[in-house]
Amino acid sequence: MLLTLEDYCSEETVFTGMGGSALTPAFPKILHMLYDMDVLSEVSVLAWSAEKEGAEEEDKKFLKLAKPFVEWLKEADEESEEETETESDSE
Repeated sequence: MLLTLEDYCSEETVFTGMGGSALTPAFPKILHMLYDMDVLSEVSVLAWSAEKEGAEEEDKKFLKLAKPFVEWLKEADEESEEETETESDSE
């Protein structure tokens, strides 16, 4: 789904000429909204981010736009892991 959203905002493939590029600045907000609505999971966003980190610079456009949101997810994931470890250690 994330790759399709990227294609739409880039007006690539079947989305050429559909006006999706107007949504490019809103990409991080759309991503966050889809996450809040449980359409996208934390795992899927982080997997997309990891895949894009290894991409060529021109393919990182949307990752750069979404960086604050992705960083927030990573921090939340790390805090969750720390809490789980602390709970395991106290048992």
